[in-house]
Amino acid sequence: MALEHAILVSLLEKPGSGYELARRFERSIGYFWTATHQQIYRVLKRMESDGWVDAREVPQQTRPDKKEYSRNHLLDPAEYAPVPTRLDATDDAFLFRQGPARGLGSIRFHDWRTAYDAYADVPNVGRFREQADALCEFVTTAAPDEEQSRDLDFHLSVGQLFALVVHGQLILEQARLTDLDEDVLDELFSVLVRDFSAHAVELHGKDSATAEQQRWALGAVRRPVVDDARSARVWERVEGLSGAYEMAP
Repeated sequence: MALEHAILVSLLEKPGSGYELARRFERSIGYFWTATHQQIYRVLKRMESDGWVDAREVPQQTRPDKKEYSRNHLLDPAEYAPVPTRLDATDDAFLFRQGPARGLGSIRFHDWRTAYDAYADVPNVGRFREQADALCEFVTTAAPDEEQSRDLDFHLSVGQLFALVVHGQLILEQARLTDLDEDVLDELFSVLVRDFSAHAVELHGKDSATAEQQRWALGAVRRPVVDDARSARVWERVEGLSGAYEMAP
């Protein structure tokens, strides 16, 4: 087993800094696996550069900030039971008060591909899936380096692309629960295709973007599948809702 794989196994337990991972190695598999702290730091840096792991700066009150590593969320899904729709009148106060966020770095997502596969025959879902797959390629072949990881502006651009994939997954999961009309779904994803392309072009123009990242960004640009008849049908439905709703007094 390569050191990279041993580190990934350790990160399944929970995220950790290079120092914490080295201590785990000493306590658990150190009796048959030898790796110095320097080796672990060096491999972690390469894994972050290659997109195998995510890293974030964690402030510490009495010591310098530490870099905490976790397995890459986009490429490391977890199995979860389907989430039902809640229609009960519950006061979900935590949603708005945003309580403690400790442990967010250890969260793993359900496999996003499952939702996309179910609607692969919808033209713009398929088109957007091409862009989502391209994003997976980005994090494995052209991921931000250590210097870019400290560039908030660059990170926000990449985050916009990631958020669109998650947003699309949520739309598709809800579409299945509500039996959403495929015309509407197709029209929605034509917007996501355009948004992804716009953010990719924005990433291409970042000062710190490497030549490889610039090539990837332009290669991820897609034109949505245009269907005038579909758009007309959706617009007709929208017009039919005019005046159907009013604000509660």
